[in-house]
Amino acid sequence: MAIVRARKVSTAPLLSVIIPLALSLAWQPLVHDVKFPQIYASLAISLIAFVATLLLIPWLGPTFVKAGLKGRDLLKKSMDDVPECMGLVAALVYICALVCFIPVPFRAAFVRDPLTSQVNPEYAPHRQLAVYLAALLSLLIAAILGLLDDLFDIRWRHKLPIPLIASVPLLLVYYAEQGNTHVVPPKPLQQLLGTYIDLGPLYYAYMALLSTFTTNSINILAGINGVEVAQTIVISFSVILNDLLFLPWPFTLRLGHFETSGFLGAALAQERHLFSLYFMMPLLAVSLGFAYHNKYPARAFPGDTLCYFSGMAFAVALSWIEQRYFVPTLAKVQTLPNTAPDPLPSLDPLLKQYKAKLKLVLKDSSLRKSMALQITSAMRAFDGWISEAATTAWNTWDYDEEERISWALEKLCTGLTQGGGLVPIAKRKQPNSIQEVDTSLWQPLIQHLSSSYPDFIPVFADSLVMAILDPLDVTPSTQEDGQKGIGYYTCLSGWLLWVVAQWSDTPSCEPESIITQFFRDIPKDGALPDHVIAVVDELGRQYPRVQPMVESLSSILTTAENASAQWTTDSLWTMEARLETLEIKVPVSTIVAATSPSLSGWRLLGENTNWNPCPIGS
Repeated sequence: MAIVRARKVSTAPLLSVIIPLALSLAWQPLVHDVKFPQIYASLAISLIAFVATLLLIPWLGPTFVKAGLKGRDLLKKSMDDVPECMGLVAALVYICALVCFIPVPFRAAFVRDPLTSQVNPEYAPHRQLAVYLAALLSLLIAAILGLLDDLFDIRWRHKLPIPLIASVPLLLVYYAEQGNTHVVPPKPLQQLLGTYIDLGPLYYAYMALLSTFTTNSINILAGINGVEVAQTIVISFSVILNDLLFLPWPFTLRLGHFETSGFLGAALAQERHLFSLYFMMPLLAVSLGFAYHNKYPARAFPGDTLCYFSGMAFAVALSWIEQRYFVPTLAKVQTLPNTAPDPLPSLDPLLKQYKAKLKLVLKDSSLRKSMALQITSAMRAFDGWISEAATTAWNTWDYDEEERISWALEKLCTGLTQGGGLVPIAKRKQPNSIQEVDTSLWQPLIQHLSSSYPDFIPVFADSLVMAILDPLDVTPSTQEDGQKGIGYYTCLSGWLLWVVAQWSDTPSCEPESIITQFFRDIPKDGALPDHVIAVVDELGRQYPRVQPMVESLSSILTTAENASAQWTTDSLWTMEARLETLEIKVPVSTIVAATSPSLSGWRLLGENTNWNPCPIGS
């Protein structure tokens, strides 16, 4: 029997337009400072995958027919054989695209330490790579199981549990990451069941069944030309659109002399949504390429292989969001238990990587241009850390985006104010005075964060004040490297003065606000430490307008200290005597007689009213 004629594919537009476009997208991050270079690379690989799928299906169709993988298009006049199980071609192209993409998002594993000229394993994103590889393994298992279904025509009662096997790698990674296992019951049942229910192992059963649902939801409508792949196109496009809306895209709008800039989208869970894009963009590309041959009248049949691997791809993409957002509930709850909080990713590798690159540029200014891309990448790594930290805050703030990001910024600022961040660990490198503080190393990062997150500077200033008010770990004479001594507080004080000088127009960074916070959060002993007094005096010297405020608050503090110093045990007896005097019920006439008659607005209440004399203190 004859083989159905393949749909013609014009190679000229593909080779002259799409391939150069893909190469141009891949080249953009190398020559320009783009926001998300990995998206450009993923889009370039997706275009190549689209071309490969479009060309390979008609080329391999006769080979599949000779191998017995063929079928007849029912309800059609033509009796020609149609290549079947061609979803295997799309699956292989898709998996190859994901494998070739691995070096792009995880390029930090190949970056050499500028100081040692060797690959530093601390820079490698081991956890993210493990998740990516587990997802890739699940896709491979799903494709193999789909191929077995096409070859042996597995019955439905055996076909339903097959995806459970492919979901095992994802479940193990979810468990290793301490994923959430809580659900919120509907409000009418919350009085009976509580505000939340910890499903424990049952939640993993639910996740495993999710993969069964996604794969069979594609397969259950099979039988009409183009339906399976059309579902894949619609769903993958929707997920891509959702992911793009959760990424902060910078924009600048100019209308005459008016200019405004900012970010489109929500800067939340960037890593999770980027991971979802890594899987959805190539899937959309291979699906579009396959749809060209599968549309009515079909020239190639997808088979169960396409249904299995595309359904598993959706389960993989949803798992990134599911680990933080997807909770099977009809009601929201403001707080969920924090019994097993997700560990925050360590800041140390990011701090070391950033310091190493900036130190090289500060030592040799000729390297500034050649290392600009590496420095930008190092600073954007902090954006990814903030996004990842914000996703761990959902147990406390549920879906309140602003508070989650603010919490992440507080954690970042806490890490910056520790030794090894803004303050050198070695005692000999710490400044001896506020004026000697060198801010050149960390200025680019602070300015980058302030432009990306409007709340960063207020949080940063507050963290500096609280760190400066912390008590000394040791006396200056016994201070060792890594301990909080005078040098530590001197360095932070210099940074605080720099923040006030740079952002004095911000209400929380005004010198008046900083001074008020110092006196408001004064230690319990009622005395400001010497290094705090030095900061306050320096603010008064640089900003004369706050000098009266400093003197007034200092006098109040001195009065309180003197009163505390003059307190004796006899004072207690004096206060008790005063209390007894106040408790004596003095006749109203006596009180009125002692009051000046010239006071206006006062009147004497008679005894027929319900008001009784009640001196203060009784």
